[in-house]
Amino acid sequence: MANTAMKKTFLDKLKEKVNGWYRKNPALRPLYKAFVVVVLFFYHIVMHFAGNGKKYLCGIAVVAVFIANGSFTFYGNGEVIHAEAASNSDIALVTEKEVETADILPEEADPTAYGSGDYQVETTEDSFTLEDIWDEHATYLEQEDAVIPTDNSYNNLTFDKDDWRIILVNKQHPIPDDYEFELAVIKDWMMCDSRILENLLLMMKDASKDGYTLAINSPYRRMSDQVFLFDRKINKFMDLGMSYMDAYKTSAYSVTVPGASEHQLGLALDLVAAGHNVLSEAFGETGEGIWLRDNSYKYGFILRYPKGKEHITGIEYEPWHFRYVGVEAATIIYENDLCLEEFWEEYVY
Repeated sequence: MANTAMKKTFLDKLKEKVNGWYRKNPALRPLYKAFVVVVLFFYHIVMHFAGNGKKYLCGIAVVAVFIANGSFTFYGNGEVIHAEAASNSDIALVTEKEVETADILPEEADPTAYGSGDYQVETTEDSFTLEDIWDEHATYLEQEDAVIPTDNSYNNLTFDKDDWRIILVNKQHPIPDDYEFELAVIKDWMMCDSRILENLLLMMKDASKDGYTLAINSPYRRMSDQVFLFDRKINKFMDLGMSYMDAYKTSAYSVTVPGASEHQLGLALDLVAAGHNVLSEAFGETGEGIWLRDNSYKYGFILRYPKGKEHITGIEYEPWHFRYVGVEAATIIYENDLCLEEFWEEYVY
């Protein structure tokens, strides 16, 4: 019995080590799969000529069990399929759409139960202030200030669901396959939808006049960028002891699943302060965070994931995440304390 226990523990550790390597090295996953296929092929040939059917079946069973007990993520043709081992050792395939439509509420996704309460804080890698990007956009920034609409009688307006400015993208509404837009360079690798750039620059310029230094952190993201961020968050929670599906649900509460992120539209961006270069709730209490909350709508931007709306948006409070919807829609959302989902229910036809 003692030997059996030791053998089981060793196999468990080996499986965890291999699965951990597999998850943390996505670039090498094709090589791993190719290696398994090659091994199976030659094993099949050897057992065929050896005529040893029992060993052949045993080998296939071992490999099948090994794969079935792992958690893998496949990306292809824009579709994400998550394979998670079920309790009965059968592989349960869960499509991205099925997971997206799950009700992910705060009480179901409580990362604080798995570690310190600062799970939300992410250090930003690069950010650009108005001073950093001035030279690239001096022609526009040195012009006279654009006129900001002051008419507050927008509540009687209705909006077309096909208006690109108010497109609703979330876990239940992934980015349409035929959605197209033109990107404009903010600086270096940072880009956004070309149609929102001037409003963004003007907002940063006016904030600077009021004494607040905004910094752009994460605007447009490619699919691969969103996949990396989402997988990194999943791995973080799995390292804290969560199962794959629990880590997936918890991660989806703070990082939008690939294919359903507004960053991929080029209409959303993360904004921080020059002296507060982290993405955390504390940013909402900085001068820059308060200024954005009270003024961003004048330039067509909204605080996309406000506090108290988590049960509707499915995303935790993010005082740094701003989304362009146009001045008219932004004014209605701000004055009526709505989130974009609520705005769609009341104003979009």
